Amino acid sequence: MLKIRNLCIIGTSHVARQSVREVEAFITKNRPGIIALELDKNRYRALKLKRKNYSLPLSMRITASLAGLIQKKLGKMAKSKAGSEMTKAINLAGKYRARIEFIDQDISTTLRKAISRITLREKIFFLVDTIATLLSRKIDIDLKKVPEDKAIKELTGHFRQRYPTLYQILVEERNSVMAKNLYNLMISNKSRKILAVVGAGHQKEIARLVKCYLKNKK
Repeated sequence: MLKIRNLCIIGTSHVARQSVREVEAFITKNRPGIIALELDKNRYRALKLKRKNYSLPLSMRITASLAGLIQKKLGKMAKSKAGSEMTKAINLAGKYRARIEFIDQDISTTLRKAISRITLREKIFFLVDTIATLLSRKIDIDLKKVPEDKAIKELTGHFRQRYPTLYQILVEERNSVMAKNLYNLMISNKSRKILAVVGAGHQKEIARLVKCYLKNKK
């Protein structure tokens, strides 16, 4: 967990039961007034209300479905439903009357950028890697736990090298959006505790960007 003034950032694995326990323990003990999630309103509806946005173009729905299949398989292997830590945070926000904020970029915007800018090479890699993941029977990391910093660095480095365009869109650009939204929350809610729940691969860069925004404000 990283702390910046009135903001705490928990880095999670979306399929790890460890993440569910950590989120529950922090919220129960600290009772944050605001819980900021790595979600947008459409993904919230899909996760909490079981409503999918079918207004997306076919190519975007196919891409989202493939990514969803991978998450479902990883969740099954970890014996935990993908996104369980987000669901836990949402439920506890209701219990303790915390305000929920969605800090991520809208999923339709992210998918539109990805589909319009992805290279042919990355499309081929994506298809091959998706098939390989869906057919594989085991994963080399412990899916029940959040990966260590070294493992996260290796995984993100591999992803950046193999998918440079997607890395920019899915990681770098979203980090900027989420950091800016968290900064704005901190500035407008200085007296309230804020908990941000984001993927572990986003945590450190978001924290760095938030610190930069705060420093440049002075």
